[in-house]
Amino acid sequence: MEREIARPDFWDDPEHAQKVMRDLRDIKDKIDSYYELKGRFEDVYALWQMGLEEGEESLFEELNEEIKAIDKKLWEMELKI
Repeated sequence: MEREIARPDFWDDPEHAQKVMRDLRDIKDKIDSYYELKGRFEDVYALWQMGLEEGEESLFEELNEEIKAIDKKLWEMELKI
């Protein structure tokens, strides 16, 4: 898509160009959402490990809430795909 956008004649067909730009934005949004969820999951996993090592059971309830929020966001992403 980015190669197509870089072509000198890309904007000769404005409707097609706008569609390609929307499609590219949608793809980039999905990729950004994936990396956001991945980061959140990695944070939860690191805190979980720390909680296990230090015996901080109070952390687990907070982590459970974050896992539920991640799961909800993942479900929403799956529905969009």
